[in-house]
Amino acid sequence: MHRPVRSLFTTAVVAAGVALLMLPVLPARSAGPDGAEVRASARTLDLGAIAWQPRGEHFGAVAPLALDADGEPAVMLRRFERGTVVPPHGGPAERAVVLTVLRGTLSYGEGTRVDPAAERRVGAGGVLVVPAGRIHWVAARESEVIVQLVMTRLDRRHLQAASSLG
Repeated sequence: MHRPVRSLFTTAVVAAGVALLMLPVLPARSAGPDGAEVRASARTLDLGAIAWQPRGEHFGAVAPLALDADGEPAVMLRRFERGTVVPPHGGPAERAVVLTVLRGTLSYGEGTRVDPAAERRVGAGGVLVVPAGRIHWVAARESEVIVQLVMTRLDRRHLQAASSLG
């Protein structure tokens, strides 16, 4: 049996809360590799025109949108074809992941064993905050799923505040 996801209003409140928590750490300007100031222009992304990079049978495809200071993806899109089940894995030990479903319905579960009966279903517009290092799995059981992942160094206080919003 699938557990229902919270209401759209609750999801929107959680997403807004997480965004507010992240505002102090998002720079308005940044420096390029040569130290020169770089100002980014706003862009609209067409999900149908993205050049997806395959990640293997169980991991879908990825499109990095922003890199952190170490050159690791900080914001990325992931696409999972219908029927994809990503095996249990842990995110980076020092980074929480804020996951927003952009298209489709994502099935999400926690633990070291995939158990469809324990999954939560999260539809388009839904937001998950996955604590750093949490063992979890995801699946695209009904249709293609596209998610946005934001890797962040939120600490326990921020995660607790975000969780209390929903």
